[in-house]
Amino acid sequence: NGSPTGRFNPSIAGPGTHRLYYTMNGCTDSTNITVFPPAVVEDTAVCETQSPFVIPASPTGGLWSSASAGLLDPSTGLFGATAAGVGIHELRYTSPDGCPDTMEVTVDPLPNVSISGLATTYCFTDTNIIVSFNPPGGVISGPIINDSIFNPSRAGSGNHTIRYTVGTGDCAVSSSISVFVQDPIRVTVPFSDSLICSGDLVRISAEASGGVPTSYNYI
Repeated sequence: NGSPTGRFNPSIAGPGTHRLYYTMNGCTDSTNITVFPPAVVEDTAVCETQSPFVIPASPTGGLWSSASAGLLDPSTGLFGATAAGVGIHELRYTSPDGCPDTMEVTVDPLPNVSISGLATTYCFTDTNIIVSFNPPGGVISGPIINDSIFNPSRAGSGNHTIRYTVGTGDCAVSSSISVFVQDPIRVTVPFSDSLICSGDLVRISAEASGGVPTSYNYI
């Protein structure tokens, strides 16, 4: 398409070589204009313990620059979140043809993961205990019902470890708690006689196991 002003728009023309003609007083001349593909990089977010990674860029083969200490290798775009520190880091990428683009890498702090609502010891007869896991969205392991309930009687006696993990890979943060459920109380009476004479004295004893050692009363 002709243009009386000679204005050329590279973004409309697109990458490639474009031949332009100029005609005046019946004379025509031409020239070639090469439009290089734009540099393309995208913002990203990582956690502060993420392993060093190469930032994707198109076209490849360009150079990176940044004031951030997180840029470990300007030729490959290797970025280290730990070296960068928590915060927003701006990087500039220049393609082999000299076309620039900028991006931001956001380094997020690790979350504080917690489990609350649990004691360390329960009686075997205890039932539903409400447990809170923070922040939400993590993975629970252990004898937890419906993501929020610990039932000692269903879990059974012994030690139980409840773990909560948020994130994956290098960004995984876990918290755990060990809960002990006491054994059921079992009482053995080593006395077999069911009949005694009036005035007789009989020593009665009982042996108990399970629960917490304590005293026993005869009623």
